[in-house]
Amino acid sequence: MKNKEKISDKPKKKFYKRKWFWVVVIILLLCLLFGGDGSDNEKATDTNNITTEEQEQKGSQEKTATTEEDVEVTDEDILVVLNASFKDGGTWKVVDNQRFIFYPENDLADAFNFIIGYYQSYGEIPEEIEESYNKTYNSLIDLSKIISDEVGEPCTLAVANPSNTDNVILVFENGIVTYDAFSE
Repeated sequence: MKNKEKISDKPKKKFYKRKWFWVVVIILLLCLLFGGDGSDNEKATDTNNITTEEQEQKGSQEKTATTEEDVEVTDEDILVVLNASFKDGGTWKVVDNQRFIFYPENDLADAFNFIIGYYQSYGEIPEEIEESYNKTYNSLIDLSKIISDEVGEPCTLAVANPSNTDNVILVFENGIVTYDAFSE
């Protein structure tokens, strides 16, 4: 009986301080980042909403002595979420502690190659895809900040050049752009 009293005396954590909330936010950002025509985004959002509701129900039913601050988020945890969100667009890989590189594939690789070629010829992002590119760019900035905040140390996200994967074209760390091949 004393055990239950101790647990019930604990104030409930705010939803934005729970690990599941940030996992859902990361997944949503990744879906927005490489969402396609929108129909897939609606399906992903519906799935995420169902998952979030299920997790909230489980969380309110399960009261344990351990807190969620005790759970450490590893590079492998982040990598699983990143790769699950970018299934057909490419592959994320761990480079080092809290450093990840995205290797675009298929249509996404073609899109980045087009942007690179156009930029080399005209010195700017193609006007017809600039809005989409900016959304992707800003989403990666936000994503690097969210992951950094969640794990408590700077996280670096980079995008490899699809034509030469030894080089990167974009690097984001802790919500800051540290390298942009298209701004030189």
